[in-house]
Amino acid sequence: MNNQRLASLLLCLLAAGCSKFGHASKEEGSSVPATSVASIGEPSEQDLRDFEFKRYEAIEAGGGLQLTVSGQSVIAHPKLYDVHKDKCTAVPQVAPSAFECELTISSSLSGRDEPREKGERVGVKRNANGEWVAW
Repeated sequence: MNNQRLASLLLCLLAAGCSKFGHASKEEGSSVPATSVASIGEPSEQDLRDFEFKRYEAIEAGGGLQLTVSGQSVIAHPKLYDVHKDKCTAVPQVAPSAFECELTISSSLSGRDEPREKGERVGVKRNANGEWVAW
């Protein structure tokens, strides 16, 4: 009987101790508020559009994409024409503000080619400045 009491007491102490490691409330003077996916909200289509266009601008600023085609090295200069958000799914394992978003983009490997639509997935989260960045 004493072993059961001791085990129950230890279990209660463990549960009480673990509860102190949760999010601090505002009454305790926490300077960092607890965030949730609901309070952050998923990125808008415009947010994702801006994110993708910045990404393509960075590729161009870096000199394009180096590809190997039939054993020959080629530099492609992809051009983005349009971005549509299909859906976003929260990924709280990465960060409270992390989302994996499915997009339909219209792009070409160069400005001379006809744009083609394709599906794309991107992982984004908000940084300390509130901007959407890749995760």
